[in-house]
Amino acid sequence: MMSRFYLGPAEVTKLSAGARINTDDNALIEFNAPRRVGTAEETVVRNLKQLLAYAVSPLNYIDGAKTYTGGEVALLTQAALGAVKSNDRERAEQLVNYSMEFGETAQAHDIIGELRHARGDEAGAVEAWQTALTLDPNHFFTLIDLGKLYLTKQDLPRAIPYLDRAIQIDPVSARAHHLRGLAYQAAGNNAEAALQYRKALPDARYARSIPNFYLNFGTALMQIDLYQEASQMLEEFVRLAPTDFEGHFQLGAA
Repeated sequence: MMSRFYLGPAEVTKLSAGARINTDDNALIEFNAPRRVGTAEETVVRNLKQLLAYAVSPLNYIDGAKTYTGGEVALLTQAALGAVKSNDRERAEQLVNYSMEFGETAQAHDIIGELRHARGDEAGAVEAWQTALTLDPNHFFTLIDLGKLYLTKQDLPRAIPYLDRAIQIDPVSARAHHLRGLAYQAAGNNAEAALQYRKALPDARYARSIPNFYLNFGTALMQIDLYQEASQMLEEFVRLAPTDFEGHFQLGAA
């Protein structure tokens, strides 16, 4: 709910400039307004840009924000995370900047890094993530973000230390073990890769949300001659991604 807050009564009055606010009894339009009025995507973008120009911090309309666990900073960073999850990156950036007015945190800089990376600013993302680790060397999500960044660039010497530290902090994280397995697999160590994937496997919610996990696990198992188990992993991948030709090919090979 917090991540969807843009305007309070004062801002609505200013934006409407005296116009009638309720001009339609269509519940769907009223529910989506003012962000989603109009069917064309360009209309949505234009509406959202204007909405962001008038948006304010939700703290202006919340009583007792200081009593929230972690205070105003935690409340606003959680709202920013909610905006990221709903793909509302511009509002997420506003919210995290509001939180920085109350103090810098590793989580805030981690979110800034993710937002910069999403818009193609890799150098800015790394800068934000390094700042996050300066504030908290054990910030799990920043370690994951940096490890994943260098892993996708095939820079294993840089990726591995971040991923190993993440696993030390959260030994049961399926995400961390999956990424560490990918690093082992990229280095040609399929036995260790399979071991890491096996540690991630019990987290079915994570595994099913990332279908490629089963493809990665299955291909690693094939390389160490565990074909029956590999077939099981690849069958699950094909079930989750039935149009992926690579999965069908690898299953046939297994």
